[in-house]
Amino acid sequence: MNSKPESNPNDVAASLSYNDVLLTDSVLKSKLRTIGEYYLSIPTADVFFEMRKHVGLDTGAGKSIVRGRSWFGVGGIVLGQWMQAFARFFRATQDERYRQRCAEYVGQLQEVSAVSPDCYICRTAYQAEKIFHGLMDAAEYCGIEDAFSLCGRLLDHFRSIPAIRRAKCRIGDNGGSKDETSCEIEWYTISEALYRFADMAGRRRAKRDYVEELLRFARKFEYEAYWKIFAGGENMFDYSPVAGQNTAYFHAYSHLNSFNSAMYLYRKTGEKRYLESAERFMRFIRDTQTLVTGGYGALNEWLMPTTGIIYALRNNHTNFENQCNSYACFRLNNALTVATGKLEYGDLTELLYYNSFLASPETDKDGHVYYYADYCVDGGKKWLHPISWTCCSGTRPLAALEVLRNIYFTGKDGEILVNLYIGSSYRGRCATIEQRGEYPVGDMTFRIIPHAGHRGERQVVRLRKPAWLAGAAEFTGADASEEADAYTVELTLDKEREFSVRFPMRVDALDIRSCGEGVRAFRYGPLALAAEGENLGKEAPAAADFKRTGAAEFTAEGLTFRSFAAYELDEAYTMYFNIGEEQR
Repeated sequence: MNSKPESNPNDVAASLSYNDVLLTDSVLKSKLRTIGEYYLSIPTADVFFEMRKHVGLDTGAGKSIVRGRSWFGVGGIVLGQWMQAFARFFRATQDERYRQRCAEYVGQLQEVSAVSPDCYICRTAYQAEKIFHGLMDAAEYCGIEDAFSLCGRLLDHFRSIPAIRRAKCRIGDNGGSKDETSCEIEWYTISEALYRFADMAGRRRAKRDYVEELLRFARKFEYEAYWKIFAGGENMFDYSPVAGQNTAYFHAYSHLNSFNSAMYLYRKTGEKRYLESAERFMRFIRDTQTLVTGGYGALNEWLMPTTGIIYALRNNHTNFENQCNSYACFRLNNALTVATGKLEYGDLTELLYYNSFLASPETDKDGHVYYYADYCVDGGKKWLHPISWTCCSGTRPLAALEVLRNIYFTGKDGEILVNLYIGSSYRGRCATIEQRGEYPVGDMTFRIIPHAGHRGERQVVRLRKPAWLAGAAEFTGADASEEADAYTVELTLDKEREFSVRFPMRVDALDIRSCGEGVRAFRYGPLALAAEGENLGKEAPAAADFKRTGAAEFTAEGLTFRSFAAYELDEAYTMYFNIGEEQR
């Protein structure tokens, strides 16, 4: 299998695969190991216990993993995502245990499908999308061709379900219906999986008529009604869902995730409307929805106007769906960077890496995951969702792996684009780049090692320019030119080169205001800060009041602030403060 991404004439940059980046001593390396071992520790027989029991198959030595209230059911919420994670872990590590686990899942699904053609988990668009991607990943990354064949059979059955054939595809429908349309939950995220299968079938020389039939089916699930709002530069708040759990506001995670389908279609067709709608949507997220951590969907999971966001931060303790929202955003930012070559999309990826992914306590043994983040002005704590095996227990490993694909990109003529400052190395076309350091609280050092046969050639390295710099980055050992979203270093590959970069940071006050008043939070560079304790009842300090006492520790107006990522489970903190019109 070739780890390099397929070339596409519409791409400006190229994304890497999961095995192209070598992590050195970094927190990410440790996190990936912990997360991978956690999911390997769940026996396959236990994962499939409920499903096998449901269809009347022998459960063998398996035990149910359902504990009290659980979303697991027979496995449909997360099983496909776990299969994706095992396949991608195998690609990243070549650890045979991950491939073997994928093969076990495929074997179990084959047995179940012989009794139940839809495995009881390919009856809704929400579940089918995840299973399809899991089986395609098993084929693509692990070479398990039986997985692709099974995916085809499950997809053919899915296409035959009467309610799916009659799907109304209503704008905003993220579930909640009690009639036959309940199978359409988050229907607008599935077109990427359908087009991907059609493309993989075409590469396997499937009959043309069959591929065309798949493509016609996939077109039915394109989310044109929503994408065109942004392609046309309209105001999203002039529209509302006509079905779903909330018919006032659109669901944050799934609507952002729908643009991953739009970007797949852009790469496939070259039609600019897909790219334009995705870019405008991400500007909308950045400019109107993003909280201090990079999170979005401040009231449970909804995209809301500013007044609603302020209300949520004052009255609600479920302000961001961590794992699912981060994963979808990591993927979309990756696709937009590839399509445009703009490193500015890495800013939101960086915020979520530090303030969501690294800030998340790990899932407990019974499947309770860090689902919602609490940013309420009354103060909060990190807590695990009381229901086991929610959707975020499926996307937790996927978010971890997606960070790997966002550290570096490649540009024209062998350019190396550094998007995230994480201890790692990447072997490019002409040279290997290594980075190490203490970003964002210290300097980063970059080492460029020429490859044999490329000495004397020119190597361009572009480094993302973080939006929160307090001034120009300071380079030692190399000259750099400054662009809107990057610094460019050009080197002659006559010998090993090393240069260091100091990224000056400051504390920024980030206000969300309506009619003058609202809420305020603080960030040091990309690190969201939280004050120790809750129910503080204090007026928000100003950014100028902050005095640095440690790497990412500060005092201000009698309060002690630390990086949000440093807080442990159940440790009290306050993220947002109320502000009045007079506070600036």
